[in-house]
Amino acid sequence: MKIMMLRIMRQNVRFFSNSTRKMGEIKRPDVAFKIRPMRTEEIPQVVELTRLNHFHFPPSTLKFWHAQDPDGIKVAVTESGEIIGSVSNVKNTESLYVSGLFCVHENYRHAEVGKKLIRECFAYPQGKNFAGNAKVDVVGPSLGRGARILESDWISLEYETDTPVNPAILSDELPSGVELLAFQNNLLPAIFEYDYSLAGYDRKPVIEASCNEENSKTLVAMKDGKCVGFGSIKLDNAEYWKIGPCMQMIPLLQKSWGKD
Repeated sequence: MKIMMLRIMRQNVRFFSNSTRKMGEIKRPDVAFKIRPMRTEEIPQVVELTRLNHFHFPPSTLKFWHAQDPDGIKVAVTESGEIIGSVSNVKNTESLYVSGLFCVHENYRHAEVGKKLIRECFAYPQGKNFAGNAKVDVVGPSLGRGARILESDWISLEYETDTPVNPAILSDELPSGVELLAFQNNLLPAIFEYDYSLAGYDRKPVIEASCNEENSKTLVAMKDGKCVGFGSIKLDNAEYWKIGPCMQMIPLLQKSWGKD
């Protein structure tokens, strides 16, 4: 069976800032809402809001970050209790916060919702550094608050298909000495060491949660007792199977992840 894959290239930027420069006020149509931390029972609403705006992540990710930093995910809530916007700036380490999840319901845009969410996002770390990734066409609100772009040549490649995927066309061959193992918690120290070599900072809680996520499967590539790659496939909020993270030092591993 021939599989038609749509190859999508998206230009992204990485931004970084601890600035709190004020934004100019522009009058917009009034809507009664307030910004506050997300509550556990509101996770389904945030999942649905972001799904409609083409965010892709497993719902359990929100549960994890909410448990890690209960005040780190902010929502815009109307008087009736409807979630009309969201943003996150969650504590990753003592010195670094990670932002994302910036989304406003299409019926409430241009009504100060996004501006107030961004203001809360920038204020929450209280002067500590934070970083985030965004598509190049939506990074403007962050730059308006004083963020600076660290990278502008980061391109993400995405492949989409609406036809069945046949894993039989992928290779079973692995590089010499490499074995693929189903994730077990006793492999975490090796995974942590490998991830630190790539990311440059400690992400132990995030990696452990990712490997143990609901509706997911993680494989680990080991060679000579060391991790040389790991990858996961997960059911996301749109009920698509999404591969990620998928990190490997050896390019040939890419052909094996999908098959296993």
